[in-house]
Amino acid sequence: MGHHMNDLSKPQRVTALKWSWVFQLLAIAASMMGKLAILAFLVQIRGRHEKKPWLLIVLGVLIAAINIAVLGTILGQCRPMPKLWDDDIEGTCDPGRKLNQNYSFFQASEFH
Repeated sequence: MGHHMNDLSKPQRVTALKWSWVFQLLAIAASMMGKLAILAFLVQIRGRHEKKPWLLIVLGVLIAAINIAVLGTILGQCRPMPKLWDDDIEGTCDPGRKLNQNYSFFQASEFH
């Protein structure tokens, strides 16, 4: 933190990129949990009604499914997975990176 990428050694760059991916996954999960907490709060303040709040329940399921799927596309975009943060590892990220990019655009635009 606070150093230019060119000032870091190769192992330091790999470690920085690895933790960058970890924190991206945690940020997506935290955002999803916050949205689900708000939905749960809305269900609670709704009060007692004869009908269940199906719209809120369906919205919560969609938010969870789409955000969990984006976690999968991030982790599954390269084979083997450590190639995400270390380009020197033998393997491939095609077509995973393009799939992750397109799905992430959808996830961020619709449910973020």
